[in-house]
Amino acid sequence: MSFWSHFQSLSSTRSKLAESSLWDQQTHFYQHHGIASWDNRVPYQITNSVRFASIYAEALLAFAQDSREQGYTGPIRVVELGASHGQFMFYLLRHIKNTLPQTHLNLTDFSFHICDCSDKMIQFWRNQPQLKPFIENGTLNPHLFHIHQKEGIDTDLPLSKWHSDKMVLIANYFFDSLYQNAFIRDENQIYPLDVCVPDHGKDGLTPTQLEFVTDKDTPGETFYRNPLKNGILLDHIGPNVNRFLMPDAAMDIIDYFSDSVSQILILSSDKGYFDFTHHFYPDHLSFQADGSLSTTVNFFALNRFIEICHQGSSITPAPSLPTDRLIFSSCALLTHGDIQKFGRLYKLLHEHFYRYTFCDYHIHQNLLTDCITYKNLQSLLALFKKTQYDPFILTRLIEPLKTVIQSAPYYEPSWLKPMLNHFAENTYYIPSKVANLTFFTVARIATILRMPEEARELIKIHQELYGKNLHHYLLMGAHYFQLEDFKNAHKYYTQALQQDPDCPESIRHLELCENAIQT
Repeated sequence: MSFWSHFQSLSSTRSKLAESSLWDQQTHFYQHHGIASWDNRVPYQITNSVRFASIYAEALLAFAQDSREQGYTGPIRVVELGASHGQFMFYLLRHIKNTLPQTHLNLTDFSFHICDCSDKMIQFWRNQPQLKPFIENGTLNPHLFHIHQKEGIDTDLPLSKWHSDKMVLIANYFFDSLYQNAFIRDENQIYPLDVCVPDHGKDGLTPTQLEFVTDKDTPGETFYRNPLKNGILLDHIGPNVNRFLMPDAAMDIIDYFSDSVSQILILSSDKGYFDFTHHFYPDHLSFQADGSLSTTVNFFALNRFIEICHQGSSITPAPSLPTDRLIFSSCALLTHGDIQKFGRLYKLLHEHFYRYTFCDYHIHQNLLTDCITYKNLQSLLALFKKTQYDPFILTRLIEPLKTVIQSAPYYEPSWLKPMLNHFAENTYYIPSKVANLTFFTVARIATILRMPEEARELIKIHQELYGKNLHHYLLMGAHYFQLEDFKNAHKYYTQALQQDPDCPESIRHLELCENAIQT
């Protein structure tokens, strides 16, 4: 079932954008699909990477150490909103657990909470083999979290116990899919935009078909009950701003948690703008549907909201150059305090926001796999190390790796065992085609490196998670072919060919097996 099929019951309507039923259908999409939302529907590889999680983990540790030095003795409550399949949290917990011995902190200095609007997702986390141990020993706590523009926030987070505590709120690719209001600058005045939902009985609808109409009866100066928010609207009056969004849900979430904790550090990576010097919202306000509906976060407004309404501060990335693509950004926002006074945290994030930014990594990840040819083993190993052995990168570069290994005359396969171990540790189970391919690729390296014991172990794990599919038969065929057990290799390649009659690897190796058996 596609995303747009959830809209078939909607009739053409006109309303304020935040009040539109579009956002309700967004929630229904995730509640309906559950874990299947990420099976070639919604992309997730950028922020759910080892590098992102390790930097966030270092930020958590730095924030905790700085807070201890400032006299804070309570726990740090870490809450991830919209945690999807849990891969980011798994990487985060693993890095913190491995790094804690280098600090004066203990795991009991933190409590970790993973949230989603879908009961199906919560059940998946409880059974996911890599998250399950953290949940069973009490390190990680799954929760429901759902925000609705009219009904407010529904959650089972134990906020009544957190009143004097500090919180780290993680929101990656989350604010862009929650309700927002739309505005337009017209002759140095700000007015709200109503959205007109098109007739959803038609086929082939896209977000660009949303229409927006200016409501000149409601001036921006009085749009919100909070006059400080209206002041933020007026901050958008400038030569480069025409249409823009306000992150209403994000602001409501911050208000909600601020009533329950003493201080919040928000860490967010998302499509978003921090200034409008080089970038702008087009007429359709950057709506897009990559499986689910999303748009681009106005981090400029969110930053102003933290400063004005919550006496806070922020670290924002270096300005990006003009581009016709959606801008990927990361930020750290702190309520009730000056983030520069958190020395370790500020130094760490300033380096990642300016020296090699999250946006740079986002762009680089695509370039690594699309535009560069690697002709020697050392260059590939350097790349894998730089990306912290991200299995997603490996799936794109398995063929170049295979080629250079087969042509490199001066190395022993055992030298690459640490590389194999890193990739194996970073694989994460999701019942999706991408994750299936990732596990397959890591096991494939073991056969390429002629490590039969490691290959069998990885193949066994792959089979336990994904069953006996095409990838399993290819792995078993390759494994036995390298052992020169051509009869068994022939058996598995035959089964692979039954799964995919056009599989070139199966066709080629079946011929090789038959020739070897005959001789």
